[in-house]
Amino acid sequence: MSKSFSTDINWDEYGRIRLLSRNRLLFPEHRLTIIKFIDYFRDIDINLSVLDAGCGDGFWMEILRDLGFKDLIGIDLSLTFLNRAKSKGLEVIQCDLSRMCFCRKFDIIILCDVLEHISDLGLALNEIYQTLKENGILYLIIPVYDSLSSKYNRLIHRKSKIDEAKKHDETHLHAFSKSKIIEILDSHGFHIDSAVFTSNRLPFITGKIQRFTFANRFGNWLSVVARKCP
Repeated sequence: MSKSFSTDINWDEYGRIRLLSRNRLLFPEHRLTIIKFIDYFRDIDINLSVLDAGCGDGFWMEILRDLGFKDLIGIDLSLTFLNRAKSKGLEVIQCDLSRMCFCRKFDIIILCDVLEHISDLGLALNEIYQTLKENGILYLIIPVYDSLSSKYNRLIHRKSKIDEAKKHDETHLHAFSKSKIIEILDSHGFHIDSAVFTSNRLPFITGKIQRFTFANRFGNWLSVVARKCP
């Protein structure tokens, strides 16, 4: 197991327990993130090459394939996830994103619900930078727990952001803010094209996901488009 991921996690077991594609289809906050993903990639040249780093069961790769992308490769550590992805006819390999060692570079790398699991962010982001072509695109989706509901609940229950992150998924090692994500990417050679909250829970409205982020100030999920700087 690479040092970039927690060595305490059995990723094959994680893959058996977590039905990631089902969750993304069922939960409204994920559906809003999917809409944002589709809206972005429908306007991108389908001849560009795409690497899904931390592809899981291939959920995002399937969407890209349905949009017309053909040069798609996914990597993940979990054989459970990879076998599901292979059953969908996707090209995937077992590989740590901190030691990818591809003999080629990609136009686009997508990193969806992955960065929060990585212990050595610098190692992973440096590898992603090296694996992207010049001016290549990094598309990032990440939970940030910055909705109005999350802020209110942490205040009332005197919990930290990482407490909330681990309650959501015990394998999360980080609880980022929007500003922190931008700072980290900028320090590793990426220019931010956009950083948009995709869903915002409101206090006292249980189970309701709101599209209104109040001028992009609040949200639980963040979609980021960044470019590799020369």
